Amino acid sequence: MNNGIVYVATGKFNYVVSCGCSILSVKRFSDVPITILTDSPVVEALSSIADVKVVKIPDDPKLIYPSRWVKTQLAKFTPYDRTLFLDSDILCVDRFDELWDYSDDLIIAADVYPVKYIDGVRYAYYNTGVILFDRNKTVDLFEDWHNRWLETGKWDQPSFAVALSKWGGTRNLVDKFVYNWNVRDARSKFVHYWHGVCNLSVFPKEDVLRVISMLDPDGSLR
Repeated sequence: MNNGIVYVATGKFNYVVSCGCSILSVKRFSDVPITILTDSPVVEALSSIADVKVVKIPDDPKLIYPSRWVKTQLAKFTPYDRTLFLDSDILCVDRFDELWDYSDDLIIAADVYPVKYIDGVRYAYYNTGVILFDRNKTVDLFEDWHNRWLETGKWDQPSFAVALSKWGGTRNLVDKFVYNWNVRDARSKFVHYWHGVCNLSVFPKEDVLRVISMLDPDGSLR
């Protein structure tokens, strides 16, 4: 069984730069293979730090956040048996080898608001910025998540909460303050700078400059 890390990088230039910076932070602590799923040929410039897999996203105006079209189908697109998905605004600050020791079908952390009401129904609520999953055992979960997300084409966490509540696979909850939180302290493994893609200063300056130089050496995309 092979393990790997997957990112989804689509859309604006800053999002792609953020993805590259996040990858560089991970590579300081892990040699697990990394794949970027993208709809943009520009991202192929990052092939020196990760494998790049181009995915065709439908040109549909109802898809307000097209990257979620890929994210909600990760079990379909990942090349790995066990996949750690990371949002592009995550900074890795320590080793995380212990995550691979979990045998559950799905590993995730609670959201900052661990319970929410969706259409009047109370659900446990999760932050989908860090997800560890078994590709072969979560196919039905991702299919349901994707179909529910397509109803709005926007935020992915409400549809995930509903889909997970109806799913019968095994899951485990990890400490959000260690693996999926926006404040760094002594416990942190991943720091999730929510909306950090809009503020690249959360990443080391040398990483930002390195990624930009790979993506846009002549400055034409900025």
